[in-house]
Parts: sequence; structure tokens; C-alpha cells
Amino acid sequence: MSVVDPKYTKAVASTLTVQTEERDIKDVFGGDLKFTLCDRDLISNNKGSYFVSFNLPTQKSDLDTGSTLSKFYPELQQMNVDRIIIAPIPASYYSEFIDGRTITFRVPQHGGLNQSSLSSVTLYSSTYTSDKILISETSPLLGDNIAFLFSDDINLPYTGSTINEIGQTISNAANTSWNPNPTNFTKRPSATQYLEVKRYLDTFNAASDTRANINWSVNVGNSYPDNRPGYNYDIPCGFVVLDKGFMVLTHSAITSNFPWNSGFTDAGAYFDDSQVSGKTNIFFTGVTTNADPAAELIFEDINTSFKTTAVCLALPKEFYISNNPTWNREQAIAAMDAQNPIISFDPVYISEVGMYNALGELVSVAKLSEPYKKSYTSVFNFTIDIEM
Repeated sequence: MSVVDPKYTKAVASTLTVQTEERDIKDVFGGDLKFTLCDRDLISNNKGSYFVSFNLPTQKSDLDTGSTLSKFYPELQQMNVDRIIIAPIPASYYSEFIDGRTITFRVPQHGGLNQSSLSSVTLYSSTYTSDKILISETSPLLGDNIAFLFSDDINLPYTGSTINEIGQTISNAANTSWNPNPTNFTKRPSATQYLEVKRYLDTFNAASDTRANINWSVNVGNSYPDNRPGYNYDIPCGFVVLDKGFMVLTHSAITSNFPWNSGFTDAGAYFDDSQVSGKTNIFFTGVTTNADPAAELIFEDINTSFKTTAVCLALPKEFYISNNPTWNREQAIAAMDAQNPIISFDPVYISEVGMYNALGELVSVAKLSEPYKKSYTSVFNFTIDIEM
């Protein structure tokens, strides 16, 4: 590594001046949206390892109903399932990260053994974060950068009252859909945790959830922790691992009703295999009865750009020497010996400005549109914007 001569360098500071955020709607369907069935009890292939990758229980006893985690967050017990269906999000569809609040996920369901008669359920993303609007959340089971999936076709949002962290009573009676405003994802209700419901009941001893026919993914019995009306909570149908780019379906009402024989393999042929191990990378090209794609994923991709600004100031007696062979170095030496640099120094011409890091490594170069003359006594100020 070459050492930069301190005579030709000067320390500068940079300031983050601009942060821009670009959002693009991405629509994934057809051969770009593929589904794979994973069974944690099937040891004949390695797809059960996805349970480990997603921090899901690898066996039912790993999340026992009597455990502290399960009693505090019984909604997580609804993901203690034997089978999941995963759908990778193609890397080409997102640049930096996905806004976890914006996801709409349509998945196929049984409707016949051909593409023209498929049905589907639609899932929407939300988070268990009270009334906060977040792009993602941290789950005590699944980890960071998670968004959960919910469906009106499986379970409507919780409609009872809750009490938030500061003691305010919150009415959820208006939550009649997971996607009340299709043009504004911020109107989606947040999911209700068991603890929020329990806090309300312990205080007021009242039940106000008016939903009927709650569809549990895992049958945990009436005593876990108490499934009477009012102790209900919002039951997830799956989740999204935003930093890994995976959609994960967990609710048994969806996974057990998946029309694999209506899908296609990578070779473009109809899939026809009753074995779990064969249900890998299956895609769907047909439409449902209302002309919507049977399988489709829509979300907002976010690309954040930063700009840092560095001010490079060349004062008198700075940057007046050049290594360019056309520069008259002998005349400069003579002028310095005569202690008369102001009169006798040839100017230098600045054509580029280099930025070095603390190790002396060149990290960026700014090229000027034309050379600028710098004399021994003149002052130059260069403002350099660097896209990060």
C-alpha cells in the first residue's frame, strides 16, 4: 500500500446531508412465486431444517403449552404445527428491504383439479404492536424483522377491548377487516396479543369480542390459557421473514387445503405426486373465479439512499506543489530558497480531488469539468457530495 504524502493531503469531515427513500410496488406471480411443503416429522429429506432456520419448534414439545413463553404469548402456539408451506421472495424483486406493512399474499386453495377452477385466500401483513405503525417487529419466538400474516377468510380481527401499556382502554369494535382500505395499508389494524386482552379482563372482568367461529390452527383445548370469548387473540396464518425473503404459511386451514395437483413443476408439467418430498418449487399460473391470480404476492420495495457532503478547503500555502512533470519544480525550489514564493511560484492546476480513508487508501475521486488554477496565495473550496 502506498503512503500518502501529508504535504498533499488534509483532513476533512463529512456530514450526512440527504436521505432519500424510493418505494416501488412489486407484483410476484406465476413461475416467480413457488411453494414448497415442509414437514418437521419427515426425516427422509432435509426440508424439516427450515423449521430451525425460522426458529419454529422442530417438535411439538419444543413449545409446550405449559411453558412460560407459551402462557405469555399463546398466539405463538398457533404456529407450533407439523407442516408449513414456504414461498421464497425472488431476490430480483427487492433492493434493500421490504415494507412489512404492505404485503398482500394470495395463495391457492382447493377448487378442482385444473387451473381454471382454483379458489384462493388472501392474507395481509400486520404486527402485534398495539397502535404503533412499524415496518417490522421482533418476535420472542421467531426473532427480528418479522411481519405476521392474517386473513379475513380464516379469522377476522379481534373486536373486543384491550388496555395498552399505559393503562388506556382501547376499543377494537371497528376492526371488521384486515384490509379495510385497499389503497392505504396504514389503515390495517394491528394484531391483538393475548396479554392485551388479559390485561383488560383482569381489570374489568368483561368480554366484548363479538367474533364467532374462531378458527384455531392448533387445537390446544379450552383451558389454554382460557379460550372463552374475550380471551381470544388474533391468530396468525403465517409470517414473513423480511431479512431472509421468505413467506411462511402455518395455519392448518390453509396448508391442509393446498391444491398441489393444480400446480406446475419447473419443467412446466402439471404436478402429480402424493409424496411430501415431491412438493417442492410448485407454481400456479391459473386464475380464480373472480379472475384474480391464484397465487400472487404484492408488496412495497424500499430503497434508501444516503448522501454525505465533505467540504475540501485549500487555503493559502496549501496544495501549491505538484508532482506533475510539467510543473517547474526547480523554479519553486529556487523561490523557496530566495524566500520569495509569492512572486516566483508557478501555479498548479487542479483537475481532480481524491478522498482517502484513515489507512491512506483512496476511496473516491471527484473529477472537475476543467482544470482550476491554484496559486500559492489563493483559496479554493470544493464541496463534494458522495452517494452511499
